[in-house]
Amino acid sequence: TRPIGQLVAEARRLYGKRFWVALALGSPIGAGGALTNGLHGNDYLFYALVPGAVLITLTYVGAAAIVADRPVPRRRLVVAFVAGLIVFIPFPILVLGYVLPAIAWLALVGLAVPAAVIEGTGVVASLKRGLKLGTADYIHSLGGMAALGIAFYLSTRVLALALNAGSGQAAEIARPLAEGALWPVV
Repeated sequence: TRPIGQLVAEARRLYGKRFWVALALGSPIGAGGALTNGLHGNDYLFYALVPGAVLITLTYVGAAAIVADRPVPRRRLVVAFVAGLIVFIPFPILVLGYVLPAIAWLALVGLAVPAAVIEGTGVVASLKRGLKLGTADYIHSLGGMAALGIAFYLSTRVLALALNAGSGQAAEIARPLAEGALWPVV
């Protein structure tokens, strides 16, 4: 029932409220981005499928735990991680064709991770719940994912340009720094 703008605003508000914890979530993404500068083709695909999937899934599970705003049992975190890996594995393959199918996939099943963290369901039940939540209002889910993706892409590029111009950081370092700082909003 929330408009997409409100969803993005809530993500930004939570990021500001838990800034240091959120920034720590983005650190692995920034480090991964710095290590993968210049990777293309099969090298990029390998990184995205193996360490990249693990890093992104860990940050998503961590973000869901922050949103829960209460202690989350370890079993729920492990289930959320496994569900997140299953959900994320097709993403890098889909994004090779074009980013929209990849975003559409995440909008369809990506809520399995918060379902596991918040509701405490098993892996299969979390995947089913993620699909049910994604299809309940798919256009809204897709719009939210697309809005966050576009905001992330544009914001990281602007921040990277500012870091590059203002501090003299090389573009290869400025982009991963920007991505690490802004990833937790997504």
